[in-house]
Parts: sequence; C-alpha cells; structure tokens
Amino acid sequence: MDSLSADVERADFAGNKVKAEFDTIIYFPQIGHLIAVSLVPRTGRPLYKGAGDAKSVWERKFSTEERAYFKSNEMREMDEHFGDVPGMICGIQVALDIPRTLAAA
Repeated sequence: MDSLSADVERADFAGNKVKAEFDTIIYFPQIGHLIAVSLVPRTGRPLYKGAGDAKSVWERKFSTEERAYFKSNEMREMDEHFGDVPGMICGIQVALDIPRTLAAA
C-alpha cells in the first residue's frame, strides 16, 4: 500500500502545489483512502485543504492534534477502484479457515 500511495502522490499531484503541502495518503479500513495534512500549531488549521474549485473539493473527515484527514475526488476514485482490500483479505482468510476448522472437528 505504501508504494501505491507514493505512485498516487506522483501521478495525481506532480507539479501541483499540493505535493509540498500534504503529508501522505493513508488507508483506513472502512473509511478508505484519505489525505493527511499537517496542522498549523498555533491555529490548528490545515496547511492545505484542496484547490478550492469544484473538481477538487476536499471533505474534512476528522482531525488529530497534528493532522487533518481529507477525502478528495481522487481518494473516492481509489476507494471505488480498490475497495476495502484488507476487508477482502480477512474474508478470504475466514473462508479458508472454515473448511480447516470443520475438518479438524
């Protein structure tokens, strides 16, 4: 997932002001891909929160003491394309464990 995030950063934000303004792209199970942006310590405001045009609306999902996490159109597209990969892996593991459990009984 880290290499995927790095590829997305280069592909979607190369040459754009955003590249220098956000920390990383992170994946949270059940929430999806989010853009993590550092906060200005004195104000608690994000260093960047999208370009402000209709095509690049960033929706603030939540914040911690150090970062704000945003969902952008690009992150929604990644969520739609990849889905909940960790959830799918867990489902496959459970499906594989059931026959083993039944066979051992």
